[in-house]
Amino acid sequence: MVLKFRTKNVTMNKIFLLLSTLFFISNATAQEYTPFFGESSTGWYQYLDAADLDGKMTLTFYTDGDSIVDGITYHKVYYDLAGETDSIEYQLDGLYREDIEEQKVYALNAETALEREKLVYDFSKSAGDTIRLGVNIELLLDSVSNTLHFCGQSMELESQVYYLKNSAIEDSTVIWIEGVGSLTSPFLQYSGVNCDSITEALLCKMTDEEIVYHFNEVEGFEDCPFEVSSSNESRPEPLELKLFPNPATSRIYISGDPNELGKSTFKVYSLTGQEIKRGVLDYSQQTEIDVTNLNSGAYMIEIFNKEKNLLSIKKFIIAQ
Repeated sequence: MVLKFRTKNVTMNKIFLLLSTLFFISNATAQEYTPFFGESSTGWYQYLDAADLDGKMTLTFYTDGDSIVDGITYHKVYYDLAGETDSIEYQLDGLYREDIEEQKVYALNAETALEREKLVYDFSKSAGDTIRLGVNIELLLDSVSNTLHFCGQSMELESQVYYLKNSAIEDSTVIWIEGVGSLTSPFLQYSGVNCDSITEALLCKMTDEEIVYHFNEVEGFEDCPFEVSSSNESRPEPLELKLFPNPATSRIYISGDPNELGKSTFKVYSLTGQEIKRGVLDYSQQTEIDVTNLNSGAYMIEIFNKEKNLLSIKKFIIAQ
C-alpha cells in the first residue's frame, strides 16, 4: 500500500509539474490587453489634407465626461477641428464604450437604428478571422504581431499590431494598434494610409497624460504638439445663457447677453450624438428655436460664438 501510494504521488507530482509548466508557459506567452480608453483621459491628434474643403487640417479627439444611456456608461468623445484658414469647430463625435473582457470597442447608434450599438474595434480576433463593422464593412485579419511596419519604419511594441485588409478597397492595408486604434484616424478604422501621398494619418495618441504613440513622417507635423491640457486650453470659455421652458413642446427660448449670443451658431443633437438641427442666433436679448419637428425625448443643444470663443451645451426635453 505504501509503495502504491508513493507511486501514485510520484505520478501525480509529475502531472502537477507538467500542468504547472504549461500554465507558466501560457501565461508567459499570453499578452495583457492594452485598453483603448484611459482611466482619466484619452486623446488622439490627427492630420487631414482635404484640399477640396479647407486645406490641411488637424483634428483633436478627446474624452470629456460620461453619459449613461439605458443604464450603460459611455465615454463622450468630442473633436476640435482646426483648418489653415483658422476655422475651428467643436463637435460631439459620439458615445463610446469599451468591453475590456471582450477586448472590443462599441459606439452607440441612433435611437432609430436596428441595433443599439455598432462594433468599432475588435482586438480579440486571430489571423484569418473576419471582422464585420456594421453592415457593409468587412475586414480580413491577415496577421497579428508586436512589430509595427509602417511607412518605411519598423519598431517593436508592447501592444499587439493588427494588419487587416478591407474587402472593398484593393491593395489597402489597414493597421490597428491595440490601445491606440487605427493609424488613419481613431474612428475611421476601416481605411489605410497611403504612405506615398499621406493625406490622412494619426499623429499622436495620449492615454492618461502620457503620449503612447507618435508618427512624425508628415511634413510640417514632425513634432507632437498634443498635450493633455491642449484640448482644454483650446476649448471655449462658458457662454452664460438661460434655456426655457424645459420640458418644451413647440419652442425653446434662449436668453442672455446679446453681445455674446449675437451671431452664435446652434446645433441640436440626440443623446447619441446625431445632429438634428442647426442654425444661427440673432442679436436680440432673447431668441426662440422651433422644435415642433422633434419627437418627444431628450436632446442636447450646443451654442457656439466663434468670434469670442464661447460655448454652451445644455440638455432639454421635448414633451408632447
